[in-house]
Amino acid sequence: LFTDGQTETKDKKKNPDLPDSQLPVYAQSIKNQTAALELIRGEGITLCGVYLNEEDVDPTNNEVLRMVRIANGYNENATEDQVGDRFIHVKKATSLSDAYQRFFTLVSGTGAKPFEKEKEFRIPGAGIKEVNICISIQESSIKECKKALENLKVTISRPGFNEYTSKEMAEIMHRGSTYVIYKISAPEAGLWNVTVNSKKAKVSSNILFTPTVRPEISYSVDPDDIRIDEPFSVMATLIKDGSALTEEKDYQEYSCTFWVQNAQTLDRWPVELLYHSSEKAYTGELYVQEYGQYYVYSEFTCGDSIRMTTPVQYWNIFNHLPTVPENHTVPISIGLFSKGTAQIDLKSLVHDREDVPEDITVTLDMGQYPEGAYTRDGDTLTIDGLIGGSGQKESFLQNLFIKYC
Repeated sequence: LFTDGQTETKDKKKNPDLPDSQLPVYAQSIKNQTAALELIRGEGITLCGVYLNEEDVDPTNNEVLRMVRIANGYNENATEDQVGDRFIHVKKATSLSDAYQRFFTLVSGTGAKPFEKEKEFRIPGAGIKEVNICISIQESSIKECKKALENLKVTISRPGFNEYTSKEMAEIMHRGSTYVIYKISAPEAGLWNVTVNSKKAKVSSNILFTPTVRPEISYSVDPDDIRIDEPFSVMATLIKDGSALTEEKDYQEYSCTFWVQNAQTLDRWPVELLYHSSEKAYTGELYVQEYGQYYVYSEFTCGDSIRMTTPVQYWNIFNHLPTVPENHTVPISIGLFSKGTAQIDLKSLVHDREDVPEDITVTLDMGQYPEGAYTRDGDTLTIDGLIGGSGQKESFLQNLFIKYC
């Protein structure tokens, strides 16, 4: 979302001091925004807000930051650092190329950390079809940026210290007013090196990778069925053209980590996954110790340069309420001194996903039954004085309220 962070409508500009209820166009715009954010969050879409404004960010009132928090499930007080690259503030035009690099990294799921003068990076044998080496000049004006670009010297070395010639560099170079990009197609696997000499000019350099694969994660249980302290398996694979890679050589240069982040505290911890040839995937065992809300994703890395992540998933792990049938029929027995007696084991009715019946508390509200019409011995409930003949059944739960917790 590229925006200056201001919702402006004619009625709001004309009457800025009126309450929103008296500004129908503005109110409808905010309503549309709220519906869009709910849809984005419900579909699991990542919203990245690029805030184009010279003003500093007010963390309590910035509309873009607020939308990023809501759409991505952060708490209402999450800071810029906590939401990371999901919020990018661009104060001036010369910073747009840097914002593009960060945004590309977010969308493609790959990218190295920015550097200034020199960087080594490794290309694995599978998964990368293009490398973009982006060098952005960080001067105060376009004129100064252009001048710095004229004096910029860049060298790129392929595996085996095979340096690009000046002619080869010119063939892969794309120059703008404030940046230069070197595009390398079908890069050779192995260790590469790039150096940047900008003399006195300040630069920000980054390496962006265009992958041919994407990571995918699966679990031995549905995330909605995860239970506390019960282990389950995690499996991560690389997908190309709709199918998982199956050759061990395609994975051997990658490491894989499964990340879990607490949605409230934003604390996170890694679970290292190991490659298993029998599964043809990275696998590991995981269990959740506490109820709560979590963000999870898997991350494939090659050295410190290439990073590919799965989309962030949201887990809401909670203790489900016990369930009981709406009605339950029991046979009525007629005795010599009784008009009719029904007996039921209270714990036999209840079903609970997490707890065993012994851990469940049962309370009763007899509703329409008169006082003294029932007795309870532990979990056995006896109701006496029902009207009916021998062998008949009485649907009594419609008048009997049982609470389980």
